[in-house]
Amino acid sequence: MARTKQTARRSTGGLAPRAFGSSPTTQSVVADIYQNTKTRCIAVEGEVEMQVDPDMSHLSLELRREAKDAGDALDLLLDSLARTREIARTIGLSEDDVITDSVSFHQRKINNDDDESDDEEEEEEEEEKKKGKSKDEYVHQATVVVRIVLEGETVRHFNEVMIQFLANGMKSHSPPVYERSDLNECRAVARKDATQNAIARATAILSGLNDSTIKLGAPLTINDVQIDVSDDASGSFNYCSIFNMTPSKAMGAEEDEKTEERVKRARTDRLQRAIGPLFVAPQLTVAARVQVIFEVVNA
Repeated sequence: MARTKQTARRSTGGLAPRAFGSSPTTQSVVADIYQNTKTRCIAVEGEVEMQVDPDMSHLSLELRREAKDAGDALDLLLDSLARTREIARTIGLSEDDVITDSVSFHQRKINNDDDESDDEEEEEEEEEKKKGKSKDEYVHQATVVVRIVLEGETVRHFNEVMIQFLANGMKSHSPPVYERSDLNECRAVARKDATQNAIARATAILSGLNDSTIKLGAPLTINDVQIDVSDDASGSFNYCSIFNMTPSKAMGAEEDEKTEERVKRARTDRLQRAIGPLFVAPQLTVAARVQVIFEVVNA
């Protein structure tokens, strides 16, 4: 990750809690300077936050298919995965931008006797077990996690990517992660602005004294201060899913499948217009804070 808590955080637009205040260490330094050198000085802190658009986003989506036979479940999964890669190509993603991992298989029990009481079900199950039989039905589930990397121009298609993949029967596996490739340059700009903010604060404080015999002098110390910022985008776009709109193979006829595909595309287009604006890659908040001790000199 390129991000550190000191100068950047993922943001959904909210204000995360911060703990700003005068540092006891700074006050003791000021007292020591005056006691040892009789130099008048003033300690101030400057901070700034700036919003930048991410140019990278990492998505983790889950694709799951099920069938009574494990082989059929795997075939359905591979078909859906091929469809996912096809969607990725139409959006402008390369093969390297779509990575699969964490393939898993397991069974899911199906209960078809909802009308019977629990006692009756337990008695029947006990009888079936004594006979060496079981009336339980299971389906096999095949699941794969798909990692998608949006970088550069493709980040602009964030909402389209989310809608297209969710409409293909996928669901979010973990929240997206947003990054900035030139984060160090953004940090440098933020620190520069924070230093200017410290100068403005110190100047304003001295001006408030209405003492024309003093003015702000050169800085004696400059410290980059750690900022403890909570990540207020944690969990964003997690647990997202849309009902499965993949074409049904049970229809049989090729023309019916083509019709179903057209219906699916129309539904996806409507979803894109209706809820597409909800899927927006949040800006990154780059923050910096500096602590400066200035000398107070005669005007």
